[in-house]
Amino acid sequence: MPFRNIHFKDWGMVGSVQGVNEAVIDPAMLFMVRKNVAFEVWIYDGSRLYMPGLHGSFRQYLERPGYPIIINEWDLGLMRVVTRSTVASRSGGVDVLIIDLGITGLPGNYIIYLVTRPYNVDHMVEVRSAGVEGDGWFITINGELALTTDKEPTQFGSYDANKDASEDAALGRLNSELYTNDELGWAHAALGFNAIINESNEWRLRVKAPMDPLRNTPTQ
Repeated sequence: MPFRNIHFKDWGMVGSVQGVNEAVIDPAMLFMVRKNVAFEVWIYDGSRLYMPGLHGSFRQYLERPGYPIIINEWDLGLMRVVTRSTVASRSGGVDVLIIDLGITGLPGNYIIYLVTRPYNVDHMVEVRSAGVEGDGWFITINGELALTTDKEPTQFGSYDANKDASEDAALGRLNSELYTNDELGWAHAALGFNAIINESNEWRLRVKAPMDPLRNTPTQ
């Protein structure tokens, strides 16, 4: 798989006044909160899978100058995805990236995928294990919480180097495996959500991902 920075794009970094952590957000909607935790959004429209690195155009900007809120826009013509990302500091010194995702466009039934990736904006990372916790519907990477959402998914899956999640997502379904281990370091997991869009509504999803400054940059 190619690195997301193959076109030498700039990317945004966002943190909080109280916290010490920063998340990296690629204009093509790859969200990085740790060295080994990155995830992105895919869309399936019933016949085709849309992936940020391959389809559409992108725009990234600050919601207001000087405010730590990053807006990403992904324009697919018939659909438009907008994310609003900011960081909240929790008790105990934990900083959390909060992403509010909204989708508008041609009325229809879609599947929205959240998928972890075994690479950062400009380098590979090693992910030995990935999984989906069914009791709370969150993804873990190497045994640690990677992300959680405010909606229950209708699909889930875990994958390794033998098969990428995109192969199943392109058919509108995931493999329903809760956990995977991969000695090659290509473990990743995905959640799928049914999204119904009509002329008057915006489908929304909130994603929360804890951040860790000690592993947000590659080891030298």
